[in-house]
Amino acid sequence: MALLGALILICGWGASATARAQCMENPATPYVNCNPGDATIVSNSATEAVSFGAPTQITNPVDTYVTDIIGRANGALVYDMSLDAAYGTPTVMSAITAADGAITGAAGPSVVITGPTLASSQVRSGSSSSTTYSLDSSVPTAMVTVISVFGPATVQATIPDGEGGRGNPANPNAGVYAVCGLASLPSAKAPGCMAVDGGSLNVLDGQFDINVNTALTYLVDTTTTTTNTTTTTAVYDIVGRTPGLVPEPGAWALMLTGLTGVGGAVRRRRTGGRAQATSAPPGRERAVFGRLGRAASDHFDQ
Repeated sequence: MALLGALILICGWGASATARAQCMENPATPYVNCNPGDATIVSNSATEAVSFGAPTQITNPVDTYVTDIIGRANGALVYDMSLDAAYGTPTVMSAITAADGAITGAAGPSVVITGPTLASSQVRSGSSSSTTYSLDSSVPTAMVTVISVFGPATVQATIPDGEGGRGNPANPNAGVYAVCGLASLPSAKAPGCMAVDGGSLNVLDGQFDINVNTALTYLVDTTTTTTNTTTTTAVYDIVGRTPGLVPEPGAWALMLTGLTGVGGAVRRRRTGGRAQATSAPPGRERAVFGRLGRAASDHFDQ
């Protein structure tokens, strides 16, 4: 009995020594995971993958407006406001009221205001799209496969805590051999997966390993949003004029042009009259200048 006990003790010591030797995992890559040394071991391994669902298409029409209100008093700019709103909205109508006030303040209460008058209008169209990737709320699908191996052999697996092993405390990915960048979702960039060093497991000579591999596949939703934008830009003029005001430079130029033309006509008529020994009656010249003066006065009063 004493001999049998000694043999058991020796065998037990040998087994524990073997276990201790196999649990001296490599703390640096390439990692070697712990083997407890039992006759039969159950190792685990896992991988991650992604699949993309059918894309969801969303179309958003967007109408934007830019309205410019320009106010002038007797030719001088007194109001200029650009608004991100359509004509007829309360914002634009308030700007029109403000322009009228600015014109009246600059030209006086007798000013005559016309407008708003549409001076120009332009419509532009544009389109943009963006894609968002998000993790689907469904549970990832799991495919489990079981592979049995007799040692000696080296497998990509680990023995987790509770089953006689402890993986490899130095390796944060012990037993995992492919990971996917899901933590960044939702994102405009499609997630990808990459291989990682989950560590290897040395199956001892005569040892039986049952490897359970779990392949997880996560569903990623894809949403593409297309935005069609139509921008309408319009410019409205509001003009104020004071009746009887000194003519503007443009009006002076118009009057001088008319006077020059009339003077030339009279000069030509006089020259022609000398050749024919005739002259235009002075009263006719006064009548022509009188009509020109009345026309100019009517123009300035407009």
